[in-house]
Amino acid sequence: MSNKYWMMRLAKGLAFSLSSLLILSLFRVVFFFVFRSPEITFESFLPALVMGLRIDAKWLATLFLPAWVALLCSYRWERFWSVTVVLGVLAHVIAVTFALINFGFYTFYGTPISSVIFGFFQDDTKAIVLTLLEDWPIFQYLLVAFVAMMTPCVLARAVHLKCLYPSSSLRLAGVSLVGTLLLVIIIRGSFGTFPLRYQNLTVSPIAFVNTTIPNGLVAMYEAYKGQKQLEFKGGINGGLYELGYTDAQVAQQVISDARPSVSNVVNTPPKHVVFAVMESMGRELFDLHAEGNNMLGSLEDEMKDAVLFRQGIAVGSGTFPSLEGLLFNTPLTPITQTRYGRQEFSFSNVKLYREAGFRTIFLTAGPEKWRQLDETFTIQGFDEIIGASKIQAKYPEVEAGTWGVPDEWMFRYGADLLKEADRRGEKVFMVMLSVTNHPPFAVPKSYEVKPIDTHLLPDYVIADRDADATIVPFKTYQYSCNALGAFVGDLRKSGILKRTLMVATGDHNARFYKYRAEGNWHHALGVPVLFWLPDSQKKLAESVDTSRWVSHVDIFPTLNDLALGRKPALHEGRDLFAESSFDLALTYFGLGKNGMAIGNWGAIALNAEGSFACYRWAGDKLVPEVPCSKELERVGSVARAQRGLADYQIRKDLLK
Repeated sequence: MSNKYWMMRLAKGLAFSLSSLLILSLFRVVFFFVFRSPEITFESFLPALVMGLRIDAKWLATLFLPAWVALLCSYRWERFWSVTVVLGVLAHVIAVTFALINFGFYTFYGTPISSVIFGFFQDDTKAIVLTLLEDWPIFQYLLVAFVAMMTPCVLARAVHLKCLYPSSSLRLAGVSLVGTLLLVIIIRGSFGTFPLRYQNLTVSPIAFVNTTIPNGLVAMYEAYKGQKQLEFKGGINGGLYELGYTDAQVAQQVISDARPSVSNVVNTPPKHVVFAVMESMGRELFDLHAEGNNMLGSLEDEMKDAVLFRQGIAVGSGTFPSLEGLLFNTPLTPITQTRYGRQEFSFSNVKLYREAGFRTIFLTAGPEKWRQLDETFTIQGFDEIIGASKIQAKYPEVEAGTWGVPDEWMFRYGADLLKEADRRGEKVFMVMLSVTNHPPFAVPKSYEVKPIDTHLLPDYVIADRDADATIVPFKTYQYSCNALGAFVGDLRKSGILKRTLMVATGDHNARFYKYRAEGNWHHALGVPVLFWLPDSQKKLAESVDTSRWVSHVDIFPTLNDLALGRKPALHEGRDLFAESSFDLALTYFGLGKNGMAIGNWGAIALNAEGSFACYRWAGDKLVPEVPCSKELERVGSVARAQRGLADYQIRKDLLK
């Protein structure tokens, strides 16, 4: 069969590949300009653009490899040209699809694709799809996808060589060898000792610039590896190795040398312990509460005796990662939805309360079967899981929405439950999870919204102050806070609050707004943390430092000490009411691949292979400190040790 057109096909393939590479680079440029902070210049982005080009070339070459083999085969067998076209187009479609997913994921979560994405199948998939259809610019994304996918096809089709080379086996052999070598070099990505790796994707002290480098394929691959961590490769010490420690004893000594051993002496523990985890109750809108912009509703009146830590950070990037991080102090998530989820966790905080004689309840405004809660959480210490269906059965007038019932009904159910427990003489430990302040946002018709002013949003929050997409979340935020306040008020009137230890916080910040992230990670991760102490412990509030940085990781160590007299372990957070100068709030995600630590000294990004980056305060901004000062080096070592030990505790239990 004649193969005189083979060189033209080679030229078409080359044009297709180069245009595909150009489109991925354009995605990166658009990503930079859409999400950058004004002070980040295009000049500072150039090193990332170059490194990103290498990354795109590496992954495209990997995807195009089957098409290259088919193209070589088409020299002799004509039908392989059709196979080449199909494989080449499929590779490009995959690359563009993940680029768009990465863009949308960053819009919502403020990070490139992470293991949270696998929650699409573990979560309420139908509710997620409905949310996307209602709130996401689906048409715009599809239009961009169509143009990006078709452009290389059009350009390749337009290529025509005037000179058609005659058949030559020698020419085929030469082109095959050179082309294959080029592909191997591009896939390797480096002439050095090691191939181009994830740790090479740090080219700037500006964190956001580094964030632009991974394309959607890289981000998805890293998310997959993060998910595979739950297979615990490396054994019990795998997490410690990743953080730069050889074993648990070395990490424990690092923390012991830096962290004083302190604990409260609790003479009269509370009768009930209540923990309200509020959907998207971020610090930003909480701090905007003022005359003319009522964000808190009735919660404002109930804060008169609350201990408020405004400078809090969340432990996870989504509701379920935060929930597991809170209940189990795990940097590895989701662990309850793996093959380990059906075995009892010795590290579950909930078990401590069951063993202490509390009736343990998980109450949510969402469905009981969300993330298989009704099956897995009972194994991990909860006596009962109560969700939307049981709430509706008790209150038939309730109208359910996409994610469950309005928050006020969950809180009403919780108040009734505590009153009944009081009459029975029961002790109750209850975790509550709200859902209303979540897209698609909807305020119940029965609720009268108080005045709001969206123009008070700070300039590092990117939002159209007059758009419904900005206004409605203000309303649902106010509604949910009002429902929480009504619950606290109800407990106060019934006399239950004075015998109850209660805490409330957001699961994460309000992700429906985009942040100019560089230097503002503490805002992007920010959540308030509120405690109501029982009368027997109110004196503890007199000396507590509410201005310091705190984390979700500190909440259960505080509750466990105040309610059970259990001193925090080295791998755990702090008792926030104990007298301590230890200034380190840790989270398991955020600025670095392995999380971040923050305090009055600045912040530490916990990166790959035990490395970390240092940041210091410049007013309300975090700016890079290169090289790290001795103080930040010391703090970074402690943060790495605590993160590594938290990982170690999970592995030690599940791999026994």
